[in-house]
Amino acid sequence: MKNTPTLFSFAVAVGCSILVSASLVKADVNPMVVSTIADLRTVNVSSLTNDTVALVIDYYQPTVTVYGGPARGRGGGFFRWRTLSSLSGSPTPADDGGRYISPNTNAASAGIWERLLQGETPNVKMWGAKGDASSNDYLAIQKAVNACNFGWAMELLFPAGQYEVTNTIFFPGNLHIRGEASVNGSIVSMPVGIQKDIFCSINASNYLNDPSYQSHVDYDHGLLIENLAIEYEGTETTWNTNNACLVVALPGEASIVRNISTGAGGYGIRCLGVGAPGLKVQNVSTMMHAIAGVSIEGGGGGPVSLMGVSGDQNAALNARCPNASLIRIDHCSPTLTVSDFKAEGNFGGGLIMYSYGDSALYYGPASSLGSLTVGGGTYIAGAQTQGPLDFIVLKGDYGRTASLLISPVKLYGGPFRYLIRDEVSGRNVQAEVLQASGVFQTTARLPIAYESSSTSGVGRSRLVIGQTAFYSLTTTNVGWYRILASLPSTTSYIGAKLTIWTLNYQYTEFHAEVNALASDAWINVVHSTKGGASWYPAPVTKARAGYSSTNSFVDVYVDSIPDNYFKGDNKIVFGLDINGAEGLDTGIVQLLTPTQPLANPSLPSGTTCVTNSLVR
Repeated sequence: MKNTPTLFSFAVAVGCSILVSASLVKADVNPMVVSTIADLRTVNVSSLTNDTVALVIDYYQPTVTVYGGPARGRGGGFFRWRTLSSLSGSPTPADDGGRYISPNTNAASAGIWERLLQGETPNVKMWGAKGDASSNDYLAIQKAVNACNFGWAMELLFPAGQYEVTNTIFFPGNLHIRGEASVNGSIVSMPVGIQKDIFCSINASNYLNDPSYQSHVDYDHGLLIENLAIEYEGTETTWNTNNACLVVALPGEASIVRNISTGAGGYGIRCLGVGAPGLKVQNVSTMMHAIAGVSIEGGGGGPVSLMGVSGDQNAALNARCPNASLIRIDHCSPTLTVSDFKAEGNFGGGLIMYSYGDSALYYGPASSLGSLTVGGGTYIAGAQTQGPLDFIVLKGDYGRTASLLISPVKLYGGPFRYLIRDEVSGRNVQAEVLQASGVFQTTARLPIAYESSSTSGVGRSRLVIGQTAFYSLTTTNVGWYRILASLPSTTSYIGAKLTIWTLNYQYTEFHAEVNALASDAWINVVHSTKGGASWYPAPVTKARAGYSSTNSFVDVYVDSIPDNYFKGDNKIVFGLDINGAEGLDTGIVQLLTPTQPLANPSLPSGTTCVTNSLVR
């Protein structure tokens, strides 16, 4: 068949429907069909002219069995012969096993075969990856990534299969990596005993390995990872507990990780630096991670959006790694939104841990308040066998926490200990979840706002629901408790409308004002509680307000400890109508965190104070 402009007859012969541009085929050269890449290497190229086209049916013989069946139709494709004369002026491309294939003979003096893409996306089987769950596909995959790193194609497909790798796959941040399904579809796994990350962007590798690089690390712009399962092999006792399924650095514009699952590493997704606009995650499942399912560490930037993140953590792994979290924000201060999450099991480090930190690594000391918005999710806790479980844990090395907003979430199982565990101020907010077996209760039916700070070793916090700041005090002793104060070494103005409530015991409302500059302190009791009934005594009987040379304050006196038969605790609830007054940084501190009576209930010399009874 001389002068044939297409490969139609050969396509029919091999049962394929194929169209190749006539411009790619020399009119005076017969196109050829070979079975495998190995067969392509054996072709006698001594008489071939430039742009001779060959069709390779598949990378290996069709009898090779791989994950899901025979290896057919994904590793072959069209190649054209490039003579040395056609490559003049540029170095001869190197044989990479997929895009460029050298002949077995006369390679140096002849030329090289170059793969032609006919609209398809390059896939790792074109470089010889088998995806049979047993072959080491690392080298083939890394060669495929490298081939897509030079502008030829900026996306790479993993056909359905399980690809085992024994080393980290390093990829450019703007390469789009896709699988065909994240569950029982395209799986990349690492065997037991290999202490390495599975996927790592080149920027992230530089960030980890060269400390000097961190000050000018590039962004992973255009990042896209989707439809892929990435996991470590083994069991609870052999899983990798230090490395990550996926490591990226400073996600930038048009970056997203979606529809993937990660399993059994130290981290699922580890993000070094917040990035700008920041990490975007959608519909990601993270299972059995020793440190965190999603972790963001250091640097400034944002916002960060985690939507539809789910994760499981069993009791055996929690016993081995008791401080794991589903989401971990470590020493950075992004604006973070977590929505539509689902978690099951034991996360001993808090389901979400946010450590407010310094962004000096890139932008100087942190100047903006980090924030965390959480809503629309469910946490089904496992049996409490390795310690109590907390929903959100707040930390910070710089005297404050992120600003927190919780809209309706559902917590059940457990039981839970705290809705919020604040390690900055020392305040802990109870989860308010019914603890009877099989019973659950929606938490935060109204949005809850919370933040705290610590100055000169004194912790302050504000828990606001609607327009009211709350503090729930579980009393253990009678005595004076300080519930409102100015910042240390100031005599700021304080104005407060306070309510005190205990179930079946007391409802009291009073106003207090302290103005040291005007030498004024007063208390007005709006509604007092009937006292004196031995079976229902009013626990809080007095309030005092005053100022000294060091601070202004409002205290209450707990005269008896309530014994709440219905709820089984001795909780007193304080409420403060904040009337728009905010002030963790500016003087007024709404509802401190009294955990015990004042160590020295006697007021210092020079204090001006008024005291009123709260019972009648």
